[in-house]
Amino acid sequence: MLLSERNYVDDTTRVTRLIARFVSLGYIIYLPLLFKDIRSNAESLYSWWTPAAVAVVFIPPVALFVLSYRESIAAIHRVAWVIPPLYLLAACTWFLAWSGNLLASPPWMSAIPALAAMAGAIVWKPRWTIVYLFVLVSTVQYQGQYRAPEIRSPLLSDWTFSCGFSLMYVAGTLMMMHTARVLDSTRAASYAAAAQTEILRKHESDSTEMRSFVHDGVIFGLTMAAELGGDKVRSFAEDILADLDQDIEIIGEESSTELLSLRETVERIEDTVHRFDPEVEIVTVGSGASEPWFETRVVHAIRMGVGEAVRNSLRHGGSGARRTVRVDPNGNGLTVVVKDDGVGFDPATVEEGIGLGQMKRRMARLRGGDVDIWSARGSGTTVSLRWQEPDTTALEEVADVRALLGMSSRQAMVVAGFFYIGVVALAVEATTAGMWWQTVVSLMMLAVAVCGILWLPGDPLPAAGAAGMMILGPTALGVVLLSPPYIASIHQLWVASGFTAVATFMCVRGRTLMAWIMITATVVIAGIWSTLAGVGPGYGISYSVINFGPTAMAVMFALTIRPAAKEIYRLRKAAIHEHAKAEVAATAIDANNAQLRELARKARPLLERVSSPAPLTREERDLCGNLAQELRDHLRAIGLVHPLVDPASAAARDRGVEVIMLDDDGMNNIDETIRHEVLRAIAGELNSTKNGRIAVRIVPPGRSKLATVVAYTNSTVRRVELDVTGRATVM
Repeated sequence: MLLSERNYVDDTTRVTRLIARFVSLGYIIYLPLLFKDIRSNAESLYSWWTPAAVAVVFIPPVALFVLSYRESIAAIHRVAWVIPPLYLLAACTWFLAWSGNLLASPPWMSAIPALAAMAGAIVWKPRWTIVYLFVLVSTVQYQGQYRAPEIRSPLLSDWTFSCGFSLMYVAGTLMMMHTARVLDSTRAASYAAAAQTEILRKHESDSTEMRSFVHDGVIFGLTMAAELGGDKVRSFAEDILADLDQDIEIIGEESSTELLSLRETVERIEDTVHRFDPEVEIVTVGSGASEPWFETRVVHAIRMGVGEAVRNSLRHGGSGARRTVRVDPNGNGLTVVVKDDGVGFDPATVEEGIGLGQMKRRMARLRGGDVDIWSARGSGTTVSLRWQEPDTTALEEVADVRALLGMSSRQAMVVAGFFYIGVVALAVEATTAGMWWQTVVSLMMLAVAVCGILWLPGDPLPAAGAAGMMILGPTALGVVLLSPPYIASIHQLWVASGFTAVATFMCVRGRTLMAWIMITATVVIAGIWSTLAGVGPGYGISYSVINFGPTAMAVMFALTIRPAAKEIYRLRKAAIHEHAKAEVAATAIDANNAQLRELARKARPLLERVSSPAPLTREERDLCGNLAQELRDHLRAIGLVHPLVDPASAAARDRGVEVIMLDDDGMNNIDETIRHEVLRAIAGELNSTKNGRIAVRIVPPGRSKLATVVAYTNSTVRRVELDVTGRATVM
């Protein structure tokens, strides 16, 4: 219940609510822990102050907790503005209410100044939050100068420790708010990068679709025309021209990311179907309360498949076959079923034709697309084209909360150093004659634990390191407390105060159980110590059990910051990955699409000639074969598409030379001047080859050569290698 978010808007809102809750819980946890000191302090204060101070200090945080469950966080901000000044007001009026009698226990207000500053961190800038913390700590620590002499510490040591201890938690809260804002901006950047990459990926998919069509349709048709003549491929050429018109329209002129409503989707499917059969009945299944939207690329792939299914039904279903088309939007998907009651066929005995193969490949390239074809002799045929939007939310998770909180930064070192100096000051004041070696050993153990929290890599904290810290805490306390003479003074508990901070950050770094074991062990040792000192176990336990407060708060902190850390690193990595893919995809898409459209336009005149009734001449069949080979070269050797090379290769084929071109991407990042020299040399070799066969290859990247040309003429072989400077070497 404490961590749930029903009205989640963004991470800043979410973290603001969670900070409000665990700050509030901190007050609620500390109230019973401080009750003994509140009652003891009241004996030295005027009667009006204690109830008023308890009310102004503890009631607003309770209200903050309740308001954290409201949809708007505006009320949280208002209360968060009020909590810090009310706490400071109560601390300042303490001096007016003091009766002049020395306090028998520490002033309770000095125990929780960090909580008020943490509330301020929700709405204040970091610098003002820290200034407020120092002012408040100075005020409440000055109250400690009016304690009884036996429990009084020097102001400087108390102030240094309190500032250092409190600053760690306030800085953590400030970092937590910063994390939330960075998380929101990172998520936005990640989604923007993903969206951009998705756009490029879809354009690349369109380019791949066109490449496949040119290869499977245009090149195949021209090759058939060259080998078999026009009469046998006339019908196929008509289909290729019809599909070419649609592909050019969709890929060349429309954005593949345009969204179409269900009505527009149905209209486009109708246009395709009725072009072949105006009598087909089209049924649309209801889509529910909200009308779905589909990308143009999805609709295009499906409608091309529907057109192919209707065309096949007209050819093979029989003269009396009736056809229906059902459009069924379903959530984030779309299914279109083409059904006829014709003669049917046995799929096991019928070879898959070019049309059905093209349909399946088109839907397979459409991520989330699928085709199912069912038929039986005498029972008609059903073709189902389905598309379901794929889940793109799964991203690789990687996180290190230590890095996210800046625990290895210089600022973190400064805060940790300030805290450690404060502990050293307490230790120096608490150490009696003959006990210095115990103090030095315990301080060294604390230093090791603090450095481990800051520097040990990994998330969660490595188990061995966490176990070592868990042992160091009670061991260091035992070294100080369980060495005679046993002195019943709360100043001797300085070790527990130091390791409480270590325990809280063990929670943040994912080792909550070990942290609780360590703090519990220190409470037990404190009880044993006070028993040995002759004041009973309650003395030591009562002054050390208060350390449960920050540890409990640290658990809440960890439950908030750790999931945020995983999310932010996941999204950051995704954003980098998506940007990288976008850069790669963007380099060639526009050029490829323009080249493919140009190639398609080259093929149209010959395809129209093939589809005409007049038989092809020998010369026209040769033209078909040469253009098919040229298109094939363009598809597998895009790096050789150039005004210098294209006419040279065409002229070589006209002379009867067999030209083979391959591109292994070795010139993608070559200087344009060198690339021009290499292509000029390749064109020269093509022009000088009068017969036989010539193979041109751009080699893979990273080699000392850029390209090779091998010409086989009669009984001779000429090999030319072109290096990375463009220089040609004849072998």
